[in-house]
Amino acid sequence: MIRMMFEARRLKHGSIPLSQDELHYLVQVMRIGRRGLEAMVEGVGLFFAQLDGDGTSLRIGRELESQPCFRLAITLAPALIKHDLLSQVIEKGTEVGIARFQPWVAERSVVREAGANKLQRWRRIAKEASEQCRRADIPDILPLAAGLEDLGRDEGEAGVLWDPDGEPLEHWWAAAGTLQRVKTVVGPEGGISEQERTVLHQQGFCSVRLGPQTFRAENAGIFGALLLLWLTGDLTKPSANLPLACP
Repeated sequence: MIRMMFEARRLKHGSIPLSQDELHYLVQVMRIGRRGLEAMVEGVGLFFAQLDGDGTSLRIGRELESQPCFRLAITLAPALIKHDLLSQVIEKGTEVGIARFQPWVAERSVVREAGANKLQRWRRIAKEASEQCRRADIPDILPLAAGLEDLGRDEGEAGVLWDPDGEPLEHWWAAAGTLQRVKTVVGPEGGISEQERTVLHQQGFCSVRLGPQTFRAENAGIFGALLLLWLTGDLTKPSANLPLACP
């Protein structure tokens, strides 16, 4: 059964009006007919839904059991990289379970801009990836940060710079204690500068390496998120002492 995700404000009197693009996708592409689908309404729940009589809206039916969110909320801050590879980072990172993306401009970034159209495209990619992997939420795509000064960390949020010259992940993890939120930073193709590394350390970020290999900029953040979620237990079994990362 296919899944589509909708904002809560679109739910009106037990139904969701559909756009022409959504109707085309359901009727012409997926040929949904009367079979129904899973409708994930953000902040409300997961429901069985069917096209209504006139075929312009989804009629919301019984509530379904949905997969819980991961207990570790990961924010990935990837530097802008060439060839629109950041779209791949957002798609695969969404499927892995990253909660939020905050792209930023590094000193060595070749690409230095991301306009409103690109942000809108990234948000659409995150929504489609969420539907495909059947997760319970859509990750946030924050506006482009002009530099490290705009990154920072929220209160209670751990900070990690994925750095081939950093300390081993297992050492950092053993000292970190129980984590609920972590922000991870990845540099561009040429890596970050010494000045950027110093600034991040001053902001409380720790340089941590993923292993003996050096990963491409588009892969490091995703591999790092997978390892963190596995260490937390989110990819193996629920950890009872951690609250859910989303409402």
